[in-house]
Amino acid sequence: MNRPVAVVPSPVVERVPSRTTPLADASTNATDPVIEATRTLRRSPARSWLDPRALALLEADCAAVHPLELVNHDEEDGDTLDERPLDCLTDLVDQSCTFDPCSRGERDPCKSQCGTTCQSCQSTCRATCQSTRAECTTSECRSRHTRDCADCLNNCMVERDRCATGHCARQYAECTAQTVAEWRRTCRPSCERCTRTCAGRGDAQPECVSQCIARARGCTEDQRQICRWQGPEYGDR
Repeated sequence: MNRPVAVVPSPVVERVPSRTTPLADASTNATDPVIEATRTLRRSPARSWLDPRALALLEADCAAVHPLELVNHDEEDGDTLDERPLDCLTDLVDQSCTFDPCSRGERDPCKSQCGTTCQSCQSTCRATCQSTRAECTTSECRSRHTRDCADCLNNCMVERDRCATGHCARQYAECTAQTVAEWRRTCRPSCERCTRTCAGRGDAQPECVSQCIARARGCTEDQRQICRWQGPEYGDR
């Protein structure tokens, strides 16, 4: 008589989570909002501090700056104000291909001061952000003050633009009017004489005018530069 064969159940194998990624560090797989914001801002600059990416930076740190603001201002990298719209200083000062005593090219004191005032304004925004958020006990409170900081930073940029386009434009116009009037009264006759004397000398004419006007009495160094660069017609156009 055959006896029944006992069937031994297979052991239950407990599945252990893979240790390829430490369990305690699993959260690091999620995209860091600050890292992601920085990466995308380098590709496509924000036009406002209320841009969600800019807000992400401010949410993490009231002192955060736009990544493109970290680029050296002295580098000839082709940056323009449109490419770095949240930078207080970039492209505020126009460069001129000719001598203009009321502009001074990159050393324009009025527009530079507008940029410096903007920086000071933004420093105040960030300090306020830091102090108000320190009193928050909820994420909603922190986010509200972050947006207040972004609004404040944007207002600084608006005031910078008003300063550069309004105040500095009026100052430049007043300076130009005074400079032209003084030029016509004092140095223009000498510049006209030098230009006539050096006429027809081809490539040697600019050097001839420079030497001639350098000997002229009654002309300031700025006026001699005007004669060399713009000729006796300065102020007529």
